[in-house]
Amino acid sequence: MGGDKIVFIKICGIKNESELNIVSKFRDNIDAIGMIVGNTRSKRRISLETSREIVKKSELPVIAVSTDQSYEEWIEIIGIAPDGIQFHGNIGPKDVEKIREKYSGFILKVFEVERSVEDPFDESDRILNSMEEYDADAFLLDTKGGGTGMKHDQRVSEKVIHEAKRPIILAGGINAENVSEFLKADPFGIDISSGVETNGIKDERRIRSLLEHVYGI
Repeated sequence: MGGDKIVFIKICGIKNESELNIVSKFRDNIDAIGMIVGNTRSKRRISLETSREIVKKSELPVIAVSTDQSYEEWIEIIGIAPDGIQFHGNIGPKDVEKIREKYSGFILKVFEVERSVEDPFDESDRILNSMEEYDADAFLLDTKGGGTGMKHDQRVSEKVIHEAKRPIILAGGINAENVSEFLKADPFGIDISSGVETNGIKDERRIRSLLEHVYGI
């Protein structure tokens, strides 16, 4: 591992200090971690108290990830001082703008893509047009449902990456065995969770394998 930086890498779904320590071993090759907080049904959700401790102890930038929260709930999440926040769900452009007034960190907005799309060109254009409405620093394309470990229609990703005016991060079903396929689309970054887990726990060997495949391409 090592060498020139190829792509922004975020390991998401950090649940505790033990997983933080595992990921931190690769801090020279990983750019950020994500933790899932707030009112969400994710099996990787952690409390604000735990997330606050992770923010304090992490040597890597931390992105707080959540879904449809109220404005007050997002302000509470911002209070744990993450380096970035990631919006899933149906949050509108005006709500993001309102939160931006209170938060100067990195903002990432997620758009979901079906596993298979009938017309990838129309779907890509729909997403690209929606992106123009948001005051976000970057966007993430994930498989519909999020955290499924399933890939979405890469034809959509390729067109969005090629035409978007801001950085695009890919997520959904990425692992060591298929990461080269995702990188062919030339995204700004990749976001991995289940692809570096064994039985729902972050696995040092799987993280190492992923990074070796990235830097071996």
